[in-house]
Amino acid sequence: MSSIEKAIQKLQKKKKDSGGQLSGTLNSRSSSDANRSIPDAFVDEEEFLATRIQSTQSQQTRRQVTIDLQRLEQRGMLTPDRMHSVMAEEFRGIKRPLISNAFATGALAIDKGNLLMVTSALPGEGKTFISVNLAMSIAMEKDKTVLLVDTDSSKTGVSSLLGISPEPGLTDYLLDDSINLSDLLVRTNIPKLTLLPSGRYNDRVSELMASQNMKRLISDLSQRYPDRVVVFDSPPILATSEARVLTDLVGQVVFVVAAEDTAESAVKDAMEYLDKTRPIGLVFNKKIQSLGTGYNYYGYGAEK
Repeated sequence: MSSIEKAIQKLQKKKKDSGGQLSGTLNSRSSSDANRSIPDAFVDEEEFLATRIQSTQSQQTRRQVTIDLQRLEQRGMLTPDRMHSVMAEEFRGIKRPLISNAFATGALAIDKGNLLMVTSALPGEGKTFISVNLAMSIAMEKDKTVLLVDTDSSKTGVSSLLGISPEPGLTDYLLDDSINLSDLLVRTNIPKLTLLPSGRYNDRVSELMASQNMKRLISDLSQRYPDRVVVFDSPPILATSEARVLTDLVGQVVFVVAAEDTAESAVKDAMEYLDKTRPIGLVFNKKIQSLGTGYNYYGYGAEK
C-alpha cells in the first residue's frame, strides 16, 4: 500500500470517528498550491488530498507520449524491432566512440563528455534524423539512458519526426526560473528514452542559450544521472547563432554532412566555430556505404 493510500485511509477513519465532520478549512494558500487551481477553502481534508492526487496524476499524464514505432519504421527510422538491420549496425559504430568518450575516466576523461551536440553546416543535411536515430540506438544499451533535447524552437524537428505534439520545454525553462526541469521532461514508450522538447519560440533564443540559466542546466544535465547521455539536436551552425553558443557548452560534437551535397567550403566555414580540443565526429548522411571507423567515424542515413 502506497503512502498516499495510507493517508486516505487515515483521513477516512478520522472522519468516521468524528461523526463525519472534519476540521481543516484552509484560510490561505501558498503560491505553489495556488498554481494547482485548488479552491480557496476546503472543509474536507480527504477532498483536498484527493484533488492534489488527481492534479499530480494529470500532470504526469501530460508529460508522457507514445511514439508510433510503426510510423517510424515506415519512415526508415530505427526502432527496438529494427536493431538487427544494417542501419542499426551503422549507428552502433557511430555511438560506440561517443559512449566511450562520455564515460571515460582518469586522464581520458572529457569535461561534460556525456553531453553530445548533433549539428550540421546548413539546413537539410539530416542532422535531426541522425539525432533521433542516435538517441534510439543509445536507448537500446543495457546500462545507459538517453535524454534527447530539441534546441531548435523554430523548427521543432524532433517532435515532428517522432510524430508527437509540441510541448513546453527548453525555452520555457530558460525564461522562467520557477519552472522545475522535471516538469518539462517527457517520458516515452521506449523505457530509456526521455525527451526535452524545444518549447515555445522566442526571438531571443540565442541570448537564452548564453544565459546563466542555460549554464546551470548544462551543469545539472552533465551530473544528475551517472548513466545518462544527453543528445542535443542543434540548429545548423551557419544558419543560427544559438548553435554556435551551444558548441561551447557541450563535451562532444557530432557533425553531419550530406555526402556529395554539401559544399566543402560550407563544411570548412562551419568547422571554424568548433572547439578542436574536443572530440568532433563526422557522420556522412545520405550515403549508402560506410567510409571508415575510429575517432572521425562515418555512417549513413536513409533520409532523402
